[in-house]
Amino acid sequence: MFLTKTLQKARLRCDRNLIIGFLILLPVHFVLAKLATAFTFPDGTTAIWPSSGVFLATLLLFGRRFWIVLLLCDFIINRALFFNTPASLVVASVTYSRRSC
Repeated sequence: MFLTKTLQKARLRCDRNLIIGFLILLPVHFVLAKLATAFTFPDGTTAIWPSSGVFLATLLLFGRRFWIVLLLCDFIINRALFFNTPASLVVASVTYSRRSC
């Protein structure tokens, strides 16, 4: 019985960490994405994407269990900035697949 309660507490703590990470990373990623779009070329490409460094640091510090948080943040911000749902989903999934290698 004690082991069951301990496992439930550990599972809740893990979920709480993911939610807190999501709530912190989402505004940070939005600010950095807006900053990167300020430096775009006339054809729409950008030379910098500073949120990739933040995402890499998150993976290195907290491990691979944060991949879903990064994927959701990337999808939400791409959808908010570029207004194209299918493209946002593809960009978020491709971006994560490159970061996880």
